Order: sequence, then structure tokens, then C-alpha cells
Amino acid sequence: MNWLSLFIGVLVGWLIEWLIDLFYWRRKWQASSASADAGQQELEAAQLQNRELTAQLECYQQQATDLEAAHVENRELSIQLEQQQRQIAALQARLIALSERPNDLTRIEGIGPKISEVLNQHGITTFAELADTRADTLREILERFGDRFQLADPTTWPEQARLAARNEWEQLRELQDNLLGGRRPQAR
Repeated sequence: MNWLSLFIGVLVGWLIEWLIDLFYWRRKWQASSASADAGQQELEAAQLQNRELTAQLECYQQQATDLEAAHVENRELSIQLEQQQRQIAALQARLIALSERPNDLTRIEGIGPKISEVLNQHGITTFAELADTRADTLREILERFGDRFQLADPTTWPEQARLAARNEWEQLRELQDNLLGGRRPQAR
């Protein structure tokens, strides 16, 4: 019976160990295996997400590089704009200075140095100002100086001054070729 009890003991021990293995260790192993599979899937998902994030990072780095280049270009364009604005301001100042500078009114036929001086004293220093002044007003200015300028006829002066103000020198020359002492010749 010793052999039989030994055999039954071994058989019962093996059966208990098999049941423990079946119910405890295999479940644990299956759980750890499932957990390992889930971990593997999580790892693969994390690697995929890592690749996507790396691609996004590279895209952002490229955009940052492009943005920095745009900032540099913007600074250069701002400097150029400031230079252009300074040049424009200088040209405007020069234009204003030129426009405010008195014109040589003696280029108008019928106006000599003395009449030019009289007109300058009355605020008429440019062709544009003379062009905007009526002939009657010019006569009144000349009459204030008595008989000294009685032969002067300012009738054509605004017309001549308008051509000079527009820099239409050829037309002015043609008009002056048809004038006698600044006057239109009278038809006979």
C-alpha cells in the first residue's frame, strides 16, 4: 500500500498543481500576455504618435525658419521704406522751395525789371500768382505808381504767365511772337 498511497499522493499532487497552474498561473500568464499585447499596441500607437509629432515639429521648425526669414526681409523692406520716405520728404521740401522761389517775371513780354519789382511788392512773385491775377487788378497796382507805368498794358500778362507756369515755353514763345510790347496788335 505504500506504493499505492505514494502513487495516489503523486497523482493528487500533480492534479492539484495542474489545477493551480490552470486557474492561477495561466490566467496570470494570459493576463500578462494580454497586457503585453496591449502594451505592444500602446507602444506602436505611441511610436506612430511620436512620428506624427516629429513631422509636426519639423513643419513648425520650417515655419519658424520661414518666419525668421520673413522678419529679416520685413526689416530690410522697412529700412528701404524709411529711405524712400526720406527721399520723398527731401524732394517735397525741394519742390516747395522751388515753388516758393520767385519766378523771373521779366520773361513775360511787357514786364521789365521795375514792373517786376512793383508786382513783387504786391505779393505777385510767381508765374502762377500772376496767372491768377486779373488784368484789371494789375492795372490798379500799376496806377498806384502814377504815370510812370501808364504805357504798360497787363491784358496779356495772365495768359503769358499761365503758359510759363505750366512750362509751356514753346506756346509762350509763339504767343509772344504775335505781341508787340506785350500787347496784341490792333487790326487795321
